[in-house]
Amino acid sequence: MSAYNSFATVNPGAGRPSGGISIYIRYGGPKMKIVHSDECSLLLSCNNFSMGAFYLQPNCSIEEVLSIVGDRMAKLDFTKLVIVGGDFNCRIDSPSTTNRGSILLEFMESLGLLCQNRAEEQTYICFNGGSTRDLVFTNGIARNIKVEDLEVRKHLPMKLRIPLKGFKSPPQMRTLSRKIRKRKLGAVGRASVPISSDSDLNEIEATITAKVMSCCDSRKQWKRTAQRWFNSTCYRSRREVLALLRESRSDPAARTRYCQARRQYHSVPISMKKNFELEEERKLLLEVQQRPYLYLKRRRKGLEPLLQPEEVKCHFDRLLWNEDASDRPSVLSQLPLTAEQHIINQLFTEVEISHVLCSLPSRKSAGPSGCYYEHWRQTEKVILRDLRILFNKILDQGRLPSTWHRARLSLLFKGGVHDNRSDLNLYRGIASEETLKKVFCKLLISRMEPLLDESLPCEQFGFRRGVGTLDAIHYFLSEVERTVSAHGKIYAVFIDCTKAFDKASRALMLQSFADVGVGGQALKIIDSFFGEDHLEIQLQHEKVHVSQNDGTPQGNPLSCLAFILLIRNLVDFIRSEPKAFVALYADDIVIAHPNLNGLRSVLPRISTLLRARGLEINRNKTKVVKFGRSARLGKDDHLKLEGQPLEFVKTFKYLGVRFHYSVSNFHAHVEERVCQALTASYDDIKKLNRLSLDSAIILFKMKLMPVISYGLTRIWKYLTVKDLKKLEQCFTLYMKRALCLNRAARSRYVYVLSGAPLMIDVMRQRIRGDQTAAFSCMLQEWSKKVNDALTEVSREDIFKKPELWAGSGLDDRHKFTRYLVHGYHHRICTNSEFHDADENVCTCRYCGLLCGKYHATRCLAGKVSLHGLSRM
Repeated sequence: MSAYNSFATVNPGAGRPSGGISIYIRYGGPKMKIVHSDECSLLLSCNNFSMGAFYLQPNCSIEEVLSIVGDRMAKLDFTKLVIVGGDFNCRIDSPSTTNRGSILLEFMESLGLLCQNRAEEQTYICFNGGSTRDLVFTNGIARNIKVEDLEVRKHLPMKLRIPLKGFKSPPQMRTLSRKIRKRKLGAVGRASVPISSDSDLNEIEATITAKVMSCCDSRKQWKRTAQRWFNSTCYRSRREVLALLRESRSDPAARTRYCQARRQYHSVPISMKKNFELEEERKLLLEVQQRPYLYLKRRRKGLEPLLQPEEVKCHFDRLLWNEDASDRPSVLSQLPLTAEQHIINQLFTEVEISHVLCSLPSRKSAGPSGCYYEHWRQTEKVILRDLRILFNKILDQGRLPSTWHRARLSLLFKGGVHDNRSDLNLYRGIASEETLKKVFCKLLISRMEPLLDESLPCEQFGFRRGVGTLDAIHYFLSEVERTVSAHGKIYAVFIDCTKAFDKASRALMLQSFADVGVGGQALKIIDSFFGEDHLEIQLQHEKVHVSQNDGTPQGNPLSCLAFILLIRNLVDFIRSEPKAFVALYADDIVIAHPNLNGLRSVLPRISTLLRARGLEINRNKTKVVKFGRSARLGKDDHLKLEGQPLEFVKTFKYLGVRFHYSVSNFHAHVEERVCQALTASYDDIKKLNRLSLDSAIILFKMKLMPVISYGLTRIWKYLTVKDLKKLEQCFTLYMKRALCLNRAARSRYVYVLSGAPLMIDVMRQRIRGDQTAAFSCMLQEWSKKVNDALTEVSREDIFKKPELWAGSGLDDRHKFTRYLVHGYHHRICTNSEFHDADENVCTCRYCGLLCGKYHATRCLAGKVSLHGLSRM
């Protein structure tokens, strides 16, 4: 093309196009350099931005797609603008047909790249239909997006405009250190004035917070403008070159010295940067041997929503403010108090407070004051007495400090990858309240817990001690298995409530505490907890302030407890219907019945009961699954809610496990877990090939195995050989990156070179799964393949020196691992077609003799070396 600079990869062969990618840059544009190039991708970079093009084969599995894209994305600099596009063969216009597109979009979003395509605008047109599979991703702001309607080709071009000047990488908010300075802590302990119990409540709280804040490491560090590797040598060379430049302007004879010094100066920063990075890597790898978690990357800051402040304020004012709730009457406690109520209303002791402080979690967000849980835990000895005075003052007055009604509201996008991010209805607010307030709420809950547990139904698994999502999954699946085996089918309705926590009635939640027996000053404190809150929402360039007097702020343990108390009567209401089943995890409700008439009878009454508590059922997200041997729906298999039909689906994701109508099919769940683990491996782990193999395996068990194994405890007996192989594939793809092997290399060599066991067996032992027939079959097949590979490579001298590839920071690891896997046979054999090495047929192109798999180290021509072959 004239007037364009072209960058291209070569089509690997004749016939149907299976590769060959081109990028054209107009003359006069930025000077681009090739970062990476192969048969399926082409990556370019310049000073201002990076761009890439992909073509992935239709027969690539989604795991291979994520592996290819993730490896290539690791080569780009995400602090600059990144634009990626191409034919990924993952359609996003039909999520019901395949979830490949959804998985790819979630993966790219975790890397900070948003898809700029609209699902309804098809980019591929052929004789039997069309799809949206040619996708464009960027971390910038795209405008004027348009798909050109050209009938001369199947793939339609897509045009969009992305401004370079307006791009800014997501800022990292600098907050206080989570560590306390010991010198300041000792000084505060010696000089602090005891707090009097006669002081004002707000004054006591402010004094304690100020005391803790004074112990924090709030020193402002000098902000370095240059790179860390730009040291004194670089500064000195730069000054010398600039001095020669000024001298050359008045003395032409000095121009030669200036040119020589300038050439020498250009090499100084390059060498300094390389030496600095090598030294930093060496230090990190030494620490990683003792603490592997240090190698995990910090999570990328989430993509900032492009929302207008006026729209945000109007939306949350309507959502969180209720005029009718402004005059909420106070709940009066009945006197005298019972024995249980008297225990709850006793004064707090330092032992109780110390126990709560010791149990505080780490790495949680701070409130408006900036205090973390770690601050309260580390200053316990200094402030324990003050906290006892404050908490007992709150108990005596029956109200919370006014500063505890302020919080930061973080917007969390709850929509899918295909949803519009500018739709405010798809955002949920998570309140970051003062950590001291949450400490007090935990203390109060610890006293009320024995009383409240008696009032909560056993079918409620959310926010309760000793039970969790896996218990709810086991309870639901056991009922489905029992009913299907007895009746052949069961209908399950998965109910979704619209903004449940934001719509719940505060008056009814307060009354729920009184109904279960909470009284006295504790009930007054809960009444004060539901007072008017003032929330601050941080957008990109502006802060929005809203008030809340209805609903309960998500993020406080007392809010969660109040919500499950509000809907506790729902279980008794459903039990009145014979053979009805219910399971709850907070607001995630599932109702099941072997007969649709039973659901038709109970569902409208459930809707009425929830509406009376301020909750509305979301008919668009409420789904029905008919569990049984057949997915075919009968003519009477229909269910309506308030006159609107509910959708019947074949699969549904409940509490992280995707259930299939056949009960025993969990292929989709396994695929989703593997893809999520692969996403985490690229998003959280740095240069994997620089780690030692032992550290890489430890990181896999620490970071990825919990992701893969979620829910397997209950569904282990249903997993087929195909499912087990897919789970094991996650480990082999991960270790191939560590071993510098191609993703298509035979997986058996991963275990031979790393000495790792079958990872699915390690997982089985962790979850205490039985040795099923599918697992035994896979174990037998794996043992045979690994033993054959071990017999093959054990004859090589290189294999007897694992220090060549097993250690950390090895620059030549790829030379030896690739030699042991394929021997570079494709580089030296005269047969250029894909084939297995055969020492009776294959001929060396250098020495002309018959060559086997490991002929490269035995070639008599003396023209080949592992170093040269690895660079070909």
